[in-house]
Amino acid sequence: GIIEMVRQQMGPDYDVATHFTPTYNPWDQRICLAPDADLFTAPSPVQHFWSLSIQGQVFILWPLVFAGAAVLHRLLRRPAISYRLLLALAFGVIFAASLAYSIEQTATNQAYAYFDTRTRLWEFALGSLLALALPYLRPGRLLRVILGWAGVAAMVSCGLLLTVDRSFPGFVALWPTLA
Repeated sequence: GIIEMVRQQMGPDYDVATHFTPTYNPWDQRICLAPDADLFTAPSPVQHFWSLSIQGQVFILWPLVFAGAAVLHRLLRRPAISYRLLLALAFGVIFAASLAYSIEQTATNQAYAYFDTRTRLWEFALGSLLALALPYLRPGRLLRVILGWAGVAAMVSCGLLLTVDRSFPGFVALWPTLA
């Protein structure tokens, strides 16, 4: 099988069993990667793959949210409650719950919160809410230009002014997310 192929390719000095039969909970892996749980000084070149992991989890979860809203919409059979409104409610709940959890976890265990999917879902929910609102937003040209430059200024300034090692991803993460 695959393990035997890897064993042949890697040679006798490579401990295949340890790498293919982990004894840890994958949710705890983010803590195991860093010495002394100091996640900001971990020497691993793949330390930031966690962000891809969060995106992958969202790519699995979001279609389930859409499907759940579709099922609920069909069960309600009320024309006054549109599918878009149900999605907005679902993403609004995800946004509020995740942001509250993010703020609480950042205050009590910031290093853990930084890598926790649940403390980051609000960022994706905010983007989803914006996507749902876009067809109804019609800002004039001047406002679009002002908002565009304000966004650029906010992004540059947050990179210069924010210290993420003790305050992220709590409410401080609203700054770059809204920018």
